[in-house]
Amino acid sequence: NTVYSDELQLNVGIDHYNEKVTTDTAYAFTERDVTGVFGHSLYKVSNFTFEGAVRYDDVEHINTEVTYNAGVGIDLDDISRVVLNYGTGFKAPSFNDLYYPEDAYGVGQPGLKAEYSSTKELLIESKLGAADFVLSLFQSDINDLIVWQPNTAKNDQPGFEYQWIPMNLSDVEISGIELSLNYEAFGGFHRVNTSYIDATDKATQKQLIRRAKEQFNYQFSKQIDNVNLSIDYQYHGKRYDSSDVQLDSYKLVNIATSYALTSQLEIQAKIKNLFNENYQTANRYNSQDRAFYLGISYSQF
Repeated sequence: NTVYSDELQLNVGIDHYNEKVTTDTAYAFTERDVTGVFGHSLYKVSNFTFEGAVRYDDVEHINTEVTYNAGVGIDLDDISRVVLNYGTGFKAPSFNDLYYPEDAYGVGQPGLKAEYSSTKELLIESKLGAADFVLSLFQSDINDLIVWQPNTAKNDQPGFEYQWIPMNLSDVEISGIELSLNYEAFGGFHRVNTSYIDATDKATQKQLIRRAKEQFNYQFSKQIDNVNLSIDYQYHGKRYDSSDVQLDSYKLVNIATSYALTSQLEIQAKIKNLFNENYQTANRYNSQDRAFYLGISYSQF
């Protein structure tokens, strides 16, 4: 981390780690080395902020990629800011994507390519009354997106009716709008996040499976003496699974509370899916009914 002046900051670095699979199942490869080299710069002048970054990744047994990001932020006044970003991304297939040993439900594909994406974003940050809000409009183009889909070449064979395999989708476009609000009112803190996201496989002009276009999240939290209370509401719109099976929209309500017995000891309680909503995130997969959790945490700090 090198600071040349109050206006200019430069960062360079290198990271290296070893990914390893520990299992009794026989994988073709059980480990790989990943090395990355990166540089980042930030320059501020007047009401403008310029940011740039470049990164080189070398993933053993996969390939190497160079990705970059560039952005400019403009301070309109003391509370409002506009940011324009453009960046590229790289995601290597996982061990399961590549080498999962074949069984009745899945098999890896050693020939999978890595994903590569480019994203454009317009970000607006400001205040709306007492609320801080962030509005984001974005579009991503993804080449070779990795998705698991039914193995149509084998699903008609006995014992393999439900087998899925990973595939590369040649061209996917994901575009949308997202709004986040944070504000204090009625004695507590409110967080709201809502989005509309269209994720389309350009080859078929269909929405990607298991991805809702509409999502809404709201959380209210309040501190009363040593008690912390939070209520969480989630809405997910309808989605489509494989074979054009439609999954209904669903709503979830979760509540949680904690009580500090001492400065080091805290008791916690949670109820997930308070109203016992019957829903599916994937076809033939029934999600959890109402559940209650009780726990105790201890910290020395």
